[in-house]
Amino acid sequence: MTTGGLSDKRPSKNQRRDAAREKAKQHRVALKKKERRNKFLLQGSEPDATGTVANIRIYVDYLCPFCGDFETTNGEQIATWVESGAATVEIHPIAILTGRSAGSQYSLRAANSAACVANYSPDDFYAFNSALFVDQPEENTVGHSDSDLQEIVRSAGVSTSLSEIDTCIEDETYKSWAIAATDRATTGPIPNSPLDAIASTPTVLVDGKQYQGSLEDPNEFAAFVLQSAGESYSTSTPTPTAPPAE
Repeated sequence: MTTGGLSDKRPSKNQRRDAAREKAKQHRVALKKKERRNKFLLQGSEPDATGTVANIRIYVDYLCPFCGDFETTNGEQIATWVESGAATVEIHPIAILTGRSAGSQYSLRAANSAACVANYSPDDFYAFNSALFVDQPEENTVGHSDSDLQEIVRSAGVSTSLSEIDTCIEDETYKSWAIAATDRATTGPIPNSPLDAIASTPTVLVDGKQYQGSLEDPNEFAAFVLQSAGESYSTSTPTPTAPPAE
């Protein structure tokens, strides 16, 4: 194995920004600006003849490398499911890795920035969520600065309420919300699931069932979603009874 040289050169800041913008553009096209006012929720409609709709809940920490793997692997197909009406998606930013950013509290600041975008430009939240995993900081580094997070807001394609979002990030307006959300997740119980609490990220629930498969195989996750949605439909559909005898 060789070290150094051009093959090991990291992408420049401009290249990373362009990559983030392109990924955000793909998500915006897929989602067609569905309205998600003040909620970490992507709404869908019924997908097929059975009327089954998978509910996907994802608990993420923006410093978590495994969350990055899951997003890279499944982000686009989840966006496609939402657009087609096959799924609804709830994203729950939490900050369980706040102590692993060399004192900068990056996890907490990133969760705060996600809440800022969700509040002031909710239609762009999913794109911003995805952009936070482009050039994701490594654990035990200081992570992105507040000015970097403001740049990621722009790279995600957010074009409204930018001054409010910038101020929200700088003032850490939703810091207490992020702390409370983390406390709720880690102490539990988790609504509509068998989990007592969130022990690690990503924690992915599909119709209340925890996905514990590969984070790097989109087909495995897709199969789990299909199975879970089918099971939920079968258990929620009343069993027909025989007509009364004449």
